[in-house]
Amino acid sequence: MGINLGIMRAKTIFFIVVFSVCVANGQEFKFNEISKDTAFVDSASVIDTLKEKFLGGVELYNRQEYSSAWSVFRDLISISPDDNRYYTASFLMLIKSTIRVGKYRDAIELARRFLREFPESGYRDDVLYSVGDAFLLSGEYDSSFVYYAKVVVCSDDQRLIKKAIDMIDVIADFNLGIDSLEKLKSDVSGPENAIVVVKLAEKYGGIGLDKEGIRELKSVRKDLKRTAYDEYYKEVYRKIKAGGDKKYYIGVILPLTGDLGDVGSAILDGAKYSLMQFRRISDVDVSFIIFDNNGDIYKTIHQIDYISKNRKIVCVFGPVKSENCVPAGIIANERRLPLVTPTATDSRITGLGQYVFQANVDFVNAGYMLAKYARETLNIKNLVSLAPLDEYGKEITDAFCEAFDLSGGNILTQQWYYEPDDLSRQLKTVRRIGLELARKQLMAKISVMKDSLQVLINSDSSMYFQNLFSVNDSLYNYVLGDSIVQMTLEEVLVFTGLMDSVEFEIPERDTLGFKLTTIQGIFLPVHTPDIDYVLPQIAYYNIDAVLLGDGNWYDDYRLARNRSYVGNLVFISDYYIDRSKISYRNMAVGFRAKFGRFPGRFELYGYDTMNAILSCIGDGDISRESLRNRLSGLELFRGIARNISFTGVRPRVNSSAFVLKYDGSKIVPVANIENGQVVQR
Repeated sequence: MGINLGIMRAKTIFFIVVFSVCVANGQEFKFNEISKDTAFVDSASVIDTLKEKFLGGVELYNRQEYSSAWSVFRDLISISPDDNRYYTASFLMLIKSTIRVGKYRDAIELARRFLREFPESGYRDDVLYSVGDAFLLSGEYDSSFVYYAKVVVCSDDQRLIKKAIDMIDVIADFNLGIDSLEKLKSDVSGPENAIVVVKLAEKYGGIGLDKEGIRELKSVRKDLKRTAYDEYYKEVYRKIKAGGDKKYYIGVILPLTGDLGDVGSAILDGAKYSLMQFRRISDVDVSFIIFDNNGDIYKTIHQIDYISKNRKIVCVFGPVKSENCVPAGIIANERRLPLVTPTATDSRITGLGQYVFQANVDFVNAGYMLAKYARETLNIKNLVSLAPLDEYGKEITDAFCEAFDLSGGNILTQQWYYEPDDLSRQLKTVRRIGLELARKQLMAKISVMKDSLQVLINSDSSMYFQNLFSVNDSLYNYVLGDSIVQMTLEEVLVFTGLMDSVEFEIPERDTLGFKLTTIQGIFLPVHTPDIDYVLPQIAYYNIDAVLLGDGNWYDDYRLARNRSYVGNLVFISDYYIDRSKISYRNMAVGFRAKFGRFPGRFELYGYDTMNAILSCIGDGDISRESLRNRLSGLELFRGIARNISFTGVRPRVNSSAFVLKYDGSKIVPVANIENGQVVQR
């Protein structure tokens, strides 16, 4: 039974192909306990040995140790099929491993041998698909197309059929023009020919040759009935009859495997859900073409080069890591292709050119916006910074301190650390500076209050004090009945209420029993795990100041664990998830129905960023240039977890964020930064 491709390509499901220059990073491969092709052997111990070796090879393959897997499966097929029930399964895995080690021609020859020797094998469709992969990776697109078409025709595995159809779409859309398809039509016969004709007809319809397209479709109608391609045939027919429409692609480059595979997959799921909703309400036909870069720079370069050469791709979504965004941004800008990274924080990325956009708040903007809030809203005039001595700590600290200084603030000291477990040297320095400042502030206040005292004593309206006090050098004579008591300036200021005795309790030698209050703020752009070390030490050194941080402080569990040390914490974050909001709850219900889980931070990154991109796609013809212009003019897009604006002081870098605080039990918002401006909540 064929899959419903009409529905698949309609408004609810979108077209996805997972690439790794184009398909090289295979997904995890799983086998059932019993091979599809059963052979009988006499010894149970032989079966167990073969099974163990076979499963070991599969595990190596899934760990991407392809050379080792290749050796295992090569040894297994040296055992006769009569004595090896895993022979055909091992043969298939040998073909796959050969592709993964880059020996495409060898893999094709192995596959042809398999198909000759085992024409009725249950793995026949998997082998045909692997041949399609091998031809694709070797750049022989016409042959690749044919073998994927063979899978569609002969397989009963719906998952494999869908993958093959997706690959046929990609090859026809991006690698085979009308001339190539016309030649392929004359070279191929049978049901595969009919699939070629359908794609050729679709090409005709795309350039306005509707009559030619309909004629081609009618010529192969009978060949596609009761096949998995029948629904696609009908959709192409309807589209051409209706006058056709235009299709646009967004290239997606994310790490779907490797160390950041979980992050990339979560972002992708959020982006998928965004596109699903867009297609329900928009007549613009937008699809994804997805590349897995495995977090690798060289794969990223190859993929962005491929994407940028295909004019149907109007935008790139990704990559995740800043180091991957640099080469991708250079190429995208040279080819005039808008690139929007959802997560990169390197402040130099948008300097690569006018086609590069950062949906994340980079270090410079984060530092600038937090400094602006600290000065304008919290009225902090002096502070210290304590940061890790690495690229992250230096970049965000420099940005914050520069902005704070320009706004009239005073940076008392910048302290750095390599490891957070012992900050005694840094915090002792902070206390020393704080005590010096306390003494200076005390002397300054005494000077002011002394003048106020003189006014008080000498004022005609203060007869009471005139009768009680007289000044003798630096001492004050206080009339107490028949006696005169001499008092110091400090004693008089306290007696008159002009100052409090506590203000004079600054120790000559520092002691941790003295609470330091003269430092108004501490800027702490620390790594999240460092929080467990930093907070207790600041509390131990008895420094009472507003703690200022960045998004690394957004960790409910860690803050709850350290709640007795947190005090007054304010930090800036590019996202805030309010799970009580109707918009979040509605989205979360639909997302869970589709993906089986509620969306988290990275799913919402993908969702909000893709929504912002799609909001810039109009109803008319979409071009790279028009999309770039709309993105450049994006003043404020309000998402569920993040707001995005590209028109701030630094164009094309998100200049919207949230100012959050920890109230002792939970993280709550206190202000928004919208397009670089503070908006109180």
